[in-house]
Amino acid sequence: SIREVLIMLENKWSVKKLSIDLELQDFLYLGSKEMMEEVWNNLIGNAIKFSDSGGQLKIKSLKNKNTVIVIISDNGIGMTKETQEKIYDKFFQADTSHSQDGAGLGLSIVKRIIAVHQGKIHIDSELNKGTTFTIDLPMLPEFLYHFKIGNKYYSLQSSSDSPQPLLLSLTVHTSTHRPDQ
Repeated sequence: SIREVLIMLENKWSVKKLSIDLELQDFLYLGSKEMMEEVWNNLIGNAIKFSDSGGQLKIKSLKNKNTVIVIISDNGIGMTKETQEKIYDKFFQADTSHSQDGAGLGLSIVKRIIAVHQGKIHIDSELNKGTTFTIDLPMLPEFLYHFKIGNKYYSLQSSSDSPQPLLLSLTVHTSTHRPDQ
């Protein structure tokens, strides 16, 4: 989760005395936990790396019926338009002073992971003003699943309209006919 990644990176942002502004809406996203942690680790790690001491990171997540949106912003060094066009290229490093910190693969991997999860990533950056990454990920659609144990039928249903991250209702049917028939 984003919170876990922030805890793992605490030694980096606390040394720089960065303020962290979190506005995270709880949600359950069914994707690869390891892959999504790689995304958050890379984007938040870069925001820390390219921020000046005393800077600010803002991380916000929102959920609507069909999409989770995560916004990660910093007020660091920013990027030119030319750099923004190349940041997802393998081995590209805009700031070679940080080349010992990585191989330039991070953002190309991030873009690929988000694509695998059928999401999108967008960058908005201005030199010497900061960078914002916006990630859109599709939510799990509602589903209805029926199964039988012994002579009883069960229905498992999710609802994306629920105020809970994922509401599951379990209905027991004692008939010998499936509930959807």
